[in-house]
Amino acid sequence: MDAAMENAAETSGSGPEVGSDVVPQLQIIMSAGAREVMDRLGRTEDLRFSPDGERLAILGFHSNMCGLFSLALDRSAPLPVLYMDGGLELRSATMKSPHGVDFLDDDKVVVASRGGKVDIFRLPAASVSGPGSALTPLRLITRASPFQSLGMPGSVWVTRRNDLAAQLLVCDNIKHSISSHTVIAGATCVLPGRVLLQQRLQIPDGVTVSPDGRWMAVSNHASHEIFFYDRSRRLGPDSEPHGIARGVDYPHGLRFSPDGSSLYVADAGQPFVLRFSAPEGDWAGDRRESGKIRVMDEETFLMGRYNPQEGGPKGLELDPGGEVLLVTSDYQRLAAFHIPTVFT
Repeated sequence: MDAAMENAAETSGSGPEVGSDVVPQLQIIMSAGAREVMDRLGRTEDLRFSPDGERLAILGFHSNMCGLFSLALDRSAPLPVLYMDGGLELRSATMKSPHGVDFLDDDKVVVASRGGKVDIFRLPAASVSGPGSALTPLRLITRASPFQSLGMPGSVWVTRRNDLAAQLLVCDNIKHSISSHTVIAGATCVLPGRVLLQQRLQIPDGVTVSPDGRWMAVSNHASHEIFFYDRSRRLGPDSEPHGIARGVDYPHGLRFSPDGSSLYVADAGQPFVLRFSAPEGDWAGDRRESGKIRVMDEETFLMGRYNPQEGGPKGLELDPGGEVLLVTSDYQRLAAFHIPTVFT
């Protein structure tokens, strides 16, 4: 946690629940090359599947790199097994403290760095593995709007509109805002952005959009809440959230289920992942958790607990089918869980 962000955040003060059991993990089998890249990543942050589900990008915050892996799920056994291969290190002079990642398409990745920039990179071929070479961004985003520079970009989300353009959402952790940017197909250009949301945001530390495109969920770190915004309504910097979920210490990565009826949230201040539910897919109003699992043991949690805002899971991702949940953290760089088994 950056010092400026730490000063802005309140201390929740609660500790992990005594006697909570860690739920069983799925098996992850890595090739030697993938394991070497994973080890060099160090503290892991956000992670993201490619749209085709065949590649996985994981950020190394202190190592200033993005690990790119080929991934396959074997569902022949009662529980899925994850196979990771082809570890590739992606580095760039502009990738400084990378925190947020998403794919623009199967061949291009967006990385938000706390160092102040958002990069769009063209990826090497899937067959390439190893140390890789320094990448030059196709596009570099340094401003939230013509009137406001980016301060400390954190999480990003790509909303695919059509074959001609996509919308990129960028959380700014130090200016407490979310900006919207239109990326023309192929990243041939990025139109000037605008500040989309700002009211009541205090360190927006994660963003996701429901599969139907209607709802945006934002991890509001310092208020210990998840804000929901109805994207069918007009949004602006003064917009209030249309729904709020409470009961998370320090929300970080978050994802909707494929049907939009569940939201899974990583709690960076606790060793838990929480689930919130909206059976009809309507996230307006207030809500509390509908489920919670412990994803790391006490020893692992305490190793990363430098302050009350740290120690728990950071990045969170679901496979395209919504069956497998992946989490990252400083001392548990990647762990996988079978959602139908652990959330009952």
